[in-house]
Amino acid sequence: LDEPAMEQVVEKALASAGTRIPSLRTNVEHLSGGQRQAIELNRFVHFGGKLVLLDEPFAALGVEQTRRGLDMIRQVARQGIGVVIITHIMPQAF
Repeated sequence: LDEPAMEQVVEKALASAGTRIPSLRTNVEHLSGGQRQAIELNRFVHFGGKLVLLDEPFAALGVEQTRRGLDMIRQVARQGIGVVIITHIMPQAF
């Protein structure tokens, strides 16, 4: 495996959606819920997803993680990827 090249690809994919994690070498099990969701969304975008459906994506997140998640969703949408959010919190929906 070409780990340096893989890290560059991952770093670029995370940066394109505004995702911040402490280190690319951190095991996912040690990341917060918001960071885990961000990684999943980044994987979806990186592998060519065109429409993402998020069901209550911020239900278990705090205020700051929710804000970062909404910012990340906006960045993904600006890339031309459709985003559907199912939520009972109307400000998040808008």
